[in-house]
Amino acid sequence: MCLAWRSVAGKFLPQHARTLTFPEEAWDTAVHGAHVLETLFQELSACRVSYDKIRHGVALTRWLLQHKPEVLQPIADAMSALLEGHSGQ
Repeated sequence: MCLAWRSVAGKFLPQHARTLTFPEEAWDTAVHGAHVLETLFQELSACRVSYDKIRHGVALTRWLLQHKPEVLQPIADAMSALLEGHSGQ
């Protein structure tokens, strides 16, 4: 995401984290992604298109799987670890 946009996007961080300083890579995991996407949709479409978390989330995930699957690997790893932890119970 554009660093200039990130610098004014503190409102997308959880309330308790807004005063903290994040390295660039930590911002990606601390930010509220749905709020960012909702705002981007509003700003880029002049409020003509509303972000639908389910519909657009599925479309974005499919696009990522096709074009940049490596960005989803941390999520896949976390899910695998959770499932492995539950399989022994």
